[in-house]
Amino acid sequence: MQINYIETIYSINKFNIYSTEWNVEKPQAMIILIHGFCTYAGVMKRMANMLVSHNILLCMPDLPYHGRSSGEPKGWVNSFTTFTEICNKYIDQVKEKYNPNGIIPIYIMGHSMGGLIVSIIGRQRKDLKGVIGSAPAYEINNIIVILFYLIIVIILYFIPKLYLPLQYSDKEFPRKEVRQMFEEDQYVTKGKIYLKTIIEMIKYGEREKYSDIFIPFLLIQGINDESVTMKGAQIKSTHLKNQYSQFIIYKDCIHCLYEEKNLKEQIINIINWIQKVNKNHN
Repeated sequence: MQINYIETIYSINKFNIYSTEWNVEKPQAMIILIHGFCTYAGVMKRMANMLVSHNILLCMPDLPYHGRSSGEPKGWVNSFTTFTEICNKYIDQVKEKYNPNGIIPIYIMGHSMGGLIVSIIGRQRKDLKGVIGSAPAYEINNIIVILFYLIIVIILYFIPKLYLPLQYSDKEFPRKEVRQMFEEDQYVTKGKIYLKTIIEMIKYGEREKYSDIFIPFLLIQGINDESVTMKGAQIKSTHLKNQYSQFIIYKDCIHCLYEEKNLKEQIINIINWIQKVNKNHN
């Protein structure tokens, strides 16, 4: 089912941030959903429609240097704090727009790199009811970058926009048609993977996976994920310090959880968790 949405642009710092928003009557929660590395909000429309069908007020920005937002080259970032600062200000703006009195419970959700971003933000803000992390990038599965981490850091000091060729493989996607969709989408970054962004993810992921978080956190991971490690999620799960936090592992699922065949099950689990937190956690 296709549900109507609006698209708008926010001026945040020096960036024009493209936003897709679904407003609903009497929402049970407001979710800000952050996409992953080299993608944009549009790749998660299937998940978005399912969430909104459960009466979720949903806002999805394209991160700077991604998708339809400003910032060049696409897929690069000078510092991971650029993402967290922009997202925090974006949350402030959509909260003022749709939820100025804070009556609607606010959750932040992110996938992969977006999962790492919301994990960090979840420790920074006091106005959130909970955090949902879908395969967060606490520990990326890239042997070459990890082995040559220090050498790459030195090289990036002199060549900050150094990149490697990027080519998708079938194992990254649950179905071939999903890979085709990514390859044909003009707003998905293709052909280049910027090492600066990868190094920033490794640095912040290493710190974040050991950081305690005290608000409710729903952590979701596919057992066959080859992009981020299960170990990173398992370590983080030991630092979820709220009694309503939960760690769910999905069998036979890979990294691209929002295109898996069990997406309906994932959404039901998310909604049930939100309802439990709304009812019991003050």
